[in-house]
Amino acid sequence: MLVVLAGVCLGLSILTKGLVGVVFTGIFAACVAVYRPAAIVRLAIALAIAGAIALLVAAPWYIAMERAHPGYLHYYFVERHLRGYLTATQRHAGRGWWYYVPIAIGGALPWTAYLAVAARELLARPARLLVWCWFAAGLMFLSAGESKLVTYALPLFPALAILVGDGLAAQLSAPAAPGRGFRIAAVLHTIVLAALPAAGLAAVQWKFGASHPLLWPVVAAVAVVVIAAMMRARRSTTLDGFMSGASAAAIVSLVGMMAVLPHAAAWMTAKDLAGALNGMGTLPPRVSVFDERIGSLVFYLSPPLRADASPERLTDTSMAEAIGRARVDPDSSIIAVRNTQLPRFFRLFPRPPAADARAGTFTIFRALTLRETLQSR
Repeated sequence: MLVVLAGVCLGLSILTKGLVGVVFTGIFAACVAVYRPAAIVRLAIALAIAGAIALLVAAPWYIAMERAHPGYLHYYFVERHLRGYLTATQRHAGRGWWYYVPIAIGGALPWTAYLAVAARELLARPARLLVWCWFAAGLMFLSAGESKLVTYALPLFPALAILVGDGLAAQLSAPAAPGRGFRIAAVLHTIVLAALPAAGLAAVQWKFGASHPLLWPVVAAVAVVVIAAMMRARRSTTLDGFMSGASAAAIVSLVGMMAVLPHAAAWMTAKDLAGALNGMGTLPPRVSVFDERIGSLVFYLSPPLRADASPERLTDTSMAEAIGRARVDPDSSIIAVRNTQLPRFFRLFPRPPAADARAGTFTIFRALTLRETLQSR
């Protein structure tokens, strides 16, 4: 039954993110084979069954995509997977070999320091060494690839979560009190959870110039409650007691982040701009977004407008291209500029052009308005 469930999950991972789940399953299987050679035959049988089930789960969708778009399988598995890993053909290539190291360290917060505690007893339990090898091999595999992206590191974190949980259980189930390393890790844990909402709010104000004074008392109250919950957790001598306090602290910190994140999201998505376009009923002859990717805009467009959004009609524009677009586009075409980019955009004109509309964190200019501004030199 577990093999069937594993096969279904593996198939769903293929549908979700291609072959990366298969690779990490293979890496784990190789580590298990080295750790326990006697289990190689049973492991091979289990992998064969799970792989067949995964193929049955994932294949229908890929076959349908190939029939609807001939050449899709070659593009997805050869161009994106194979060539993307081996060559610098993808737009997120060219990053250093160390790229995933800070992502793994930062992504494991607030539990990162407990990994150091677990690493100190690396040889105490052979199974722990197996999980460390799984993580290390996965990290090396990702680091060797030419194409690197933050989200590619997600398969590393199950191993880190297992190591943290095992380390906590070992520390809190031992007859002796937890050691100095555990106490330091708990302090760092507390600092991260308490400071995270405040750091997020400060980042929003620094990066986007957005002021939210009413949120500062909220994040301060969150910090106080988090510290109190973690102090209770640290006083506990059992794993259940520690996790109860740590979970409460994490939930409170998350609530604080939920108060902050919508203000960051407003500057990181094009939902408001898409809403303004949806309100027009029809897509302008050309919609250009200044110095920003348009994926979020396409996502939030209504289906009728999205159907009309060809690459020529909905596109991004660099600073060098913006003036050219303004000169030749039809009068009702628009250029949308994120408000934080307005100073750069205005430098292209003899005087700041008048805005034709505003959509949340975007300012919208018609091509006619921009041409008239250029002609007023």
